[in-house]
Amino acid sequence: MKQLIRYVIQRFRFPHSSISFSSLITSSCIINGKAIIDSGGKLIDSEVGSNYNQGKETICVSIKSGISCRISEQSVITSSKLGSFVSIGQRSVMHQCTIGNHSYFAQEVLAYHVSIGNFCSIGPRVIFGHGDHPANRLSTSPEFYTQASASGHSFVSNNSFEEFAPITIGHDVWIGANAYIKHGVTIGNGAIVAAGAVVNKDVEPYCIMGGVPAKKIKERFSTEIIAMLLQLKWWDWSDDKIKKNSFLFENVPENLLFSKIENILNEKT
Repeated sequence: MKQLIRYVIQRFRFPHSSISFSSLITSSCIINGKAIIDSGGKLIDSEVGSNYNQGKETICVSIKSGISCRISEQSVITSSKLGSFVSIGQRSVMHQCTIGNHSYFAQEVLAYHVSIGNFCSIGPRVIFGHGDHPANRLSTSPEFYTQASASGHSFVSNNSFEEFAPITIGHDVWIGANAYIKHGVTIGNGAIVAAGAVVNKDVEPYCIMGGVPAKKIKERFSTEIIAMLLQLKWWDWSDDKIKKNSFLFENVPENLLFSKIENILNEKT
């Protein structure tokens, strides 16, 4: 009976949304437009934009999203902010993350304390930091440097080591399947990280990195074009402006790309 009453209240509060009988939406939630909450989905203390789609057996707590976000089944997202047109793949886990517009996670991505820009492509099973351990101390066990150890037991009264240094991912970054990004790392705009790479240091814009540990393979474009792209900042454009300049995103030879970008930059001055 309680579940039936809850369902009726939820349908009354959000008449334009499709809400499964077994889903849960707490009273503190705000849905700005239509939404789909599939069976077993839980939306708690959150505010989401229109055309929000939350799959089966998902849990979203204290999130804020733009429009047209999709959370695939069995994913868990907590204390995070999603831009518009963001897609999160199946069985992914996110905590204290910010995801920019038009970015997506494939399935089974683990992300903790990560800021990700616009138009990023994150492959399956990528891990963004999973907690560091001090290598220069007598023991690497968390029980000796944090009160929040996995075992639930601790020998210390305060935290003395930063386990989760923030990770920053720029715009238009592609990270291949099974890559590992160490905590505290910054990956520049336009960079590519090859599948299976272990990134333990910062990555420059428009570099291709691969290997264990990851090393620079090459730059995607010439130094001149990279400088122009960083000045252009197309990832901050409106959707209409991107459509107007769609020719930039076609398979354009580098010499023609240079002149086309130069023309757009000259229009701004």
